[in-house]
Amino acid sequence: MEIGDPVFLRDMNDLRALRANPAILKRRPLIVDLPRLTEEQSQAAAERIGTYAAECGCSMGARCMTAVALCASSWLLYRYGFSAGLLWRLPWTLLTAIIAAGAGKAIGILRARAQLGNEIQSLIVSMDTQEA
Repeated sequence: MEIGDPVFLRDMNDLRALRANPAILKRRPLIVDLPRLTEEQSQAAAERIGTYAAECGCSMGARCMTAVALCASSWLLYRYGFSAGLLWRLPWTLLTAIIAAGAGKAIGILRARAQLGNEIQSLIVSMDTQEA
């Protein structure tokens, strides 16, 4: 995977462009160089924004898949005990776990996009209050 040129956030226009199109961060490093932010604040903001932009939702998908598989397996075991009825219904557990993984992945991506938008918006608000 090739890494592209860095994306610089230097002013309000850069923040608005990133908010409008967060995909510009794909496989590109981010350098936050906003006025009145300390180096530590800039690095922390760049790390948070980069993390949110790169989120693929896999961890949330895995959590949802595990939770649903455990619940479905427990319910089947409670309902049918160790019997042939349990074995015939185990594919249902797999199907629900796969659906839950997809739903969890989508939720993880949506949550990260919302956090990315909130982070960019908080930087815009802090820039607005500093300019006033």
